[in-house]
Amino acid sequence: MAQFVVTSPDGRKFRVNAPDGTTRMELESYVRSQMGFTPQDDEEEDGPGFFGATKNAIMRMGGRARGLLDAYQAEQFATIADGQEKQAQIDAQRAETGEEPSLLEKILTYRPPFAQPLETTDELRGLAAENVREQALRNQDFALRYPMSAGGQRGAKIVNQETFSDVAKFALDNPLDVLSFAGQVGIEQAPSLGAAIVGSAVTKDPRVGMGIMGGSTFAQERFGQMAETAQKYGYDLTNPADAKKAVADDAFMKEQADRGFTRGSVIAAIDAATLGLGSKLPVNKTGLAGNFGLQVAGGASGEAAGQYLTEGEITSPGDVFVEGIAEGVTLPLEVGIMVAGNRSGADVDAQSANVS
Repeated sequence: MAQFVVTSPDGRKFRVNAPDGTTRMELESYVRSQMGFTPQDDEEEDGPGFFGATKNAIMRMGGRARGLLDAYQAEQFATIADGQEKQAQIDAQRAETGEEPSLLEKILTYRPPFAQPLETTDELRGLAAENVREQALRNQDFALRYPMSAGGQRGAKIVNQETFSDVAKFALDNPLDVLSFAGQVGIEQAPSLGAAIVGSAVTKDPRVGMGIMGGSTFAQERFGQMAETAQKYGYDLTNPADAKKAVADDAFMKEQADRGFTRGSVIAAIDAATLGLGSKLPVNKTGLAGNFGLQVAGGASGEAAGQYLTEGEITSPGDVFVEGIAEGVTLPLEVGIMVAGNRSGADVDAQSANVS
């Protein structure tokens, strides 16, 4: 057992005895549950207002971004563990046959006597499981600590609609809630868009900003599929035993990686195409209207293509609709990438930059 100091949402500090290996997020969640705190305790009854919801959206994105590194590290540890396992099988066969490894293999695998021993296969899988679990716990914790507004939470039910006609009906019945939800989904991309704007401004080339956005989109999809794939396989990644089973399951690890690569590639490619076409339009009313249509169509078609290529069909019409609207919400920042680079097809001149 180890002793930890945890701060509750009201600022009080508590000493908590917990088993070694307990994560900070688990401790904070335990203290909040024991003290009766809920995510809305320091918010108004209707949830966070506009500025609070905006801050929360950015915080959720920050948590997910950290989780991408967890997923990457989990894959690396699992891959090394697989390699060690295969090498152990080869060594066992050689022990039986008396076969010696080649000189090149001896050189490449040589370790001096004073070198630290390598982690065992079981230890590597344990490290992979820790990273997978950290990602799941962090995403869960940030969703609780930084909730959407009440309207956004109601609007989120649109993703549960089974057909496009159901989606349309829900959106018409709850237009403000759906816009609130889509808006907060879009705002979660503000940090990436901000980095892209800075990249364009520094280099005076919007293609740099587009590259940053494309890379961010790919990374989010490539390393963001653990939780959804785990649902299919019946794994609870917040559970240590399930997390260790998941990283040792070759089919699970391959499917989540393939799914992420496919979604990341197609969505990033469509984003790049729509941004490229949009950069050719002038920064005036007509050009902005055209850009709005391009980005909405690109967001929706990217999500639809991602679902179709990984599932064989469109499984969530609501997500397709929301991704399109969310792209429209972030249009000003996407135009900022082009303006910051001082290009719109050609250089943006003062006349075309005046929206009148």
